[in-house]
Amino acid sequence: MPSIVKELNEAQRPKDDIQQLVCIGNHLFSGDYGGKIKKWTFDLEPVTEWRAHEYQIYAMVADEQNQRLFSSSSDGEIKEWNPNSGEMINMTIMKNRYDEDHPTEIKSLHFRGGALYAGDDKGTINRYQDGFKMDRQKSSYAEIWSLALSPDGTTLFSAKDNLVVASYVEDEPNQQAQFQDTLAVKATVEGRAPVIVNSKFIVCADRTGMKALIYDHSRQGYPLLGELTGHDMIINAIAFQEDSKVILTSGWDGRVKVWDPEVFQETSQIELGTYVNCICACSNEVGTYFIGGKDGRIVRLQL
Repeated sequence: MPSIVKELNEAQRPKDDIQQLVCIGNHLFSGDYGGKIKKWTFDLEPVTEWRAHEYQIYAMVADEQNQRLFSSSSDGEIKEWNPNSGEMINMTIMKNRYDEDHPTEIKSLHFRGGALYAGDDKGTINRYQDGFKMDRQKSSYAEIWSLALSPDGTTLFSAKDNLVVASYVEDEPNQQAQFQDTLAVKATVEGRAPVIVNSKFIVCADRTGMKALIYDHSRQGYPLLGELTGHDMIINAIAFQEDSKVILTSGWDGRVKVWDPEVFQETSQIELGTYVNCICACSNEVGTYFIGGKDGRIVRLQL
């Protein structure tokens, strides 16, 4: 049974909904609807905060060395931060491919293999190397709500509201030049955002948003293994720790559910009473998860 180890009291809470949570070292970073990033200890004591964007924060991610924090918003900006000082290191603007007079909304960020991947509401996926040097731009012709990269770095998974697309990170050798602007699709499966991936499973919400689907990542075509059924409303967050044997889901019904993915059964749940937007699996503390949602609420759970 998951237990609440710590929760922000009313006075500590940011005034806006928590949209994103990221663990870096021994600190937690929250991004909220008001555009602020706040740094916390794992005991949820405030450290510092800063205005990151003018509008709501859609996505946040850390690099693999935990030396940089990236954030994005509806203003087309992607910003790189020093997580120790909160100082901005760099910034780029992801242009709207179809109308440069109007900013694009960058709804998903993912970092792996030394590269940052960004997906927007126009279906564009950019890959950036150090210093926001863009070395790849692809179009999926569908809004990008969620991105995940396979552990071996060869396959990029993107999702919206009805389909999860697996595409090659690099162009196929026989891909014709005129098609190099579009994703080289490897496979598609039914589902919607959010999508997360490890070496064994691909996990996403189904098209209704109220079930989680588990696909076999080790087999060609990614056959469906099973469904996780039990939520009454849309799932906003799915998480697992890399070596964990459980999956956590939560969303609008305010329930955090713990699942055994091998048998597709719920093992426990905790009722939070308010909707959840995000779950952060802490990589350096086994069984520790942070939950963020309505009115600045942040909860630390221990399995």
